[in-house]
Amino acid sequence: MPTTLEWNPLDPASIRDPFPIYAELRENEPVYWHAGMNSWVLTRYEDCQRVLRDHVVFARDRRRAGKDIPDERINIQTQDPPDQALLRGITGKALNAQPIERICAEAREILERRFFEAAADGPFDLMKDVAGPAAVHVANQLFGLHDFTQQTYAPIYRGLTQAMDSGLDPSRLPAGREAGKALRGKVDAWLDEGSDAGLLGELARNDDVGGMTRPYVRNTLAAVYNAGFSTLYTSTGAVTDELLRSGMDQLGGVDVEDPAALILAADELLRFTSPAQATSRVALAKTEFQGVAVENGDTLVTMLASANRDPRQFDDPDRLVLDRSPNPHLAFAWGPHICLGARLAQAWVGQVIAFLAEVGGGLRPLGGEEYMSAATLRNLVTLPVEYSASA
Repeated sequence: MPTTLEWNPLDPASIRDPFPIYAELRENEPVYWHAGMNSWVLTRYEDCQRVLRDHVVFARDRRRAGKDIPDERINIQTQDPPDQALLRGITGKALNAQPIERICAEAREILERRFFEAAADGPFDLMKDVAGPAAVHVANQLFGLHDFTQQTYAPIYRGLTQAMDSGLDPSRLPAGREAGKALRGKVDAWLDEGSDAGLLGELARNDDVGGMTRPYVRNTLAAVYNAGFSTLYTSTGAVTDELLRSGMDQLGGVDVEDPAALILAADELLRFTSPAQATSRVALAKTEFQGVAVENGDTLVTMLASANRDPRQFDDPDRLVLDRSPNPHLAFAWGPHICLGARLAQAWVGQVIAFLAEVGGGLRPLGGEEYMSAATLRNLVTLPVEYSASA
């Protein structure tokens, strides 16, 4: 039966725990018109996957629906095939050419050092003191630079993340634009300086990239840097918080010396927590979902976090099963826009899991955790904890 739910995704209670709302929508109104977003919200796995995999009918590039988009916003994330194919392929290859596993292992050493230094002084904030510095380090290493720190990147990240929800709150746009301008300016400086290392070095040596326009390459690099940082930062908080809530003892069944076991556990935690809550497309033809007509030009919001808890796709979806297999989750989306950093996310979350298994029950939450006021990307900004080695 249709729901009478009036849902504000930016309500703090919804941000803290959106999953009951998703469950209600999935069962009662899986194709839900949200007037505030002027969009259809899809909450079932089959519908979300259908939209994500079919770029012909469901466009990420809104220019295909007649929308005017300024050049400073065009990058591989805003394009569809075939336009995105060349630079996306080059960027993906350059990213995967980096020693991702080694970089993540080295960053774990930083995570451990920051963790134990902070813990020695008593209660601390895992996000500010540990997750942020580790995420910036990995992103910098992948790019072959050392410019950003937790302190200097945090306001850029906040502006970009909150602007993702400007459809619900237009007042977020100015700060988002300023953050984007600051990041693009930094990328321009990187390109001017040149680099032989990391992702920047790989792209600089590619003749095809040299033939592309500067704004297009710059915008893509800015988007990839922010996506890399946000994936690492949000997943560290989400995974730690979930294991603190549901019990660190679950990690006793994970062989942390087995890379395959760590990937299974990482995928399950990403499915279960789904830091990237949603992504959108625009319909280029009249179509139908669950008996509901969707018109040409309508916007569709695919709720990835809801799809990842759909009992039609996953057995016992509200239970964390760290060896779940198969696990076709949508935490990295699907189709031509599937996350370029999936391997990075798996490697990093694996390191976080291994570290949490090491500290075990000695890590305790203190309450008072805070989420950023953001719905598209659900992320903790403070996670107060304390650690006792003797526990």
